[in-house]
Amino acid sequence: MEDKEVLRIYQKVYDYLDDFNIYEVRNIARAFGVNAPTTAKKKDLILTAIRVGAGISEPGPRSNKGARVKASDAPPERIAAVRSLLTECNRELTYVGAAQPPVELRFRDSEETGREYGYGDSCASGVLEIGRQGHGFLRGKSFLPGEGDAIVSDKLIERYRLRDGDIVGCYVAKDGNSAPEAVQIASINGDAPVFVERKKFDEIPVLYPEERFSLGQGGCLFLRAADIVCPVCRGQRGILYAPAGSGRTAFFREAAHAFLNFYPETKLIMVLLDLRPEELTEAEELGGAAVIAASFEDAPARAVQAARLALEHAKRVAEEGGDAVILIDSISALVRALSYSTPPSGVATAGGVDLAALGAAKKFFSSARRLKGAGSVTILATALKGRGVAMDADVGEDIGGVANMFVNFEREIAARGVFPAIDFSRSYTKRAESFQTEEEQRCAFALRNIASGKFGAEHVRELLSKTKTNEEFIARSDLWSGAVKE
Repeated sequence: MEDKEVLRIYQKVYDYLDDFNIYEVRNIARAFGVNAPTTAKKKDLILTAIRVGAGISEPGPRSNKGARVKASDAPPERIAAVRSLLTECNRELTYVGAAQPPVELRFRDSEETGREYGYGDSCASGVLEIGRQGHGFLRGKSFLPGEGDAIVSDKLIERYRLRDGDIVGCYVAKDGNSAPEAVQIASINGDAPVFVERKKFDEIPVLYPEERFSLGQGGCLFLRAADIVCPVCRGQRGILYAPAGSGRTAFFREAAHAFLNFYPETKLIMVLLDLRPEELTEAEELGGAAVIAASFEDAPARAVQAARLALEHAKRVAEEGGDAVILIDSISALVRALSYSTPPSGVATAGGVDLAALGAAKKFFSSARRLKGAGSVTILATALKGRGVAMDADVGEDIGGVANMFVNFEREIAARGVFPAIDFSRSYTKRAESFQTEEEQRCAFALRNIASGKFGAEHVRELLSKTKTNEEFIARSDLWSGAVKE
């Protein structure tokens, strides 16, 4: 593609980069992998950076000699702006006149082999899991190991600064019956590789959850009630105390549908342990959700490794500014599974729970947060109760200590045929007053009063059924204002 054609298509990108001085342009070019940017004139360097960032040209072979090249000093917001403008220009691209022949892209691995990869060569993509030996594997949608998972060498991991949970696209080579091996990294988390210091999840400041997910906008009555009484926000750590047969699976199913239908840009991951096989089949049929599953017939420990990788992937999504949601059913089963894969501490709680496994589950759950200047990880987890098992009580109490959103299910409500059997009088979200209006707070208080009665759950749903949306219900104070106790 000639320079004038590049300028025609990516004029917005050129104008943005042209506002910076030559030193700043060099840093941005380095971030996209352009080699030896100090020898080119500013205009030529901008065009080269655009070509590489848009995937029109290769950045040039990288030398393996000498010290490792430091990451670019280009600010992350500038890299994000260039990527955004490239995407915007590609969307606006229209083709007129006769059909143009496709541009054949060629990528060079290194000067050691001289081998080039491009169209026609084998490709692979997946979620990277780095092993203790330093090399990694690209896992599939289930995050579980599978036959044919591509191998990523420790050299590529170091060169591209790859992390657990990254979505990696690459060209692969295969030697006989051996597993395919990555020979050229083509994309990281959906974008061309950039050579800048990436944000680290644990080092980003954490904010209180205040940006709500409106899960009840599809009309589901119990999700509408939850939106008012115990709203779910980005970065929430929500725990659902639920006895067996109280409808927690139905709650998760409807919540998953709401996330997929109304927040398709959110990464949804479901960790389902110790469930009935038919329930797992139903969950796996949810298009768009990543499902990590182990029925009561399986050893739950097989899913622990995948659950950890899923959490790492969620962290990578949040670091890049996106939102990820993990639904765990149940955290009690996860603790049991962790007890098989975590070195025992030799110390147990009164309920017999190994403290090492409990601590690992608590750390997993505590990873939910909203990040300042980045995205969020939201975790909703069920904790079993009411079975007379001391272990479940210990798990629920300990994990609940770091939760900031609580939903209680009751067997008595389920016995009346109400599913999910949510007791809204004992369900709430901490600091809800910081993001709810005064009228919303009065409405939530009224619904809790109504729900505290003998047939409270039924009355709450009956009231909500008289309006189509929560906004309309809150505005109709004549329906609920009588339950507000001054």
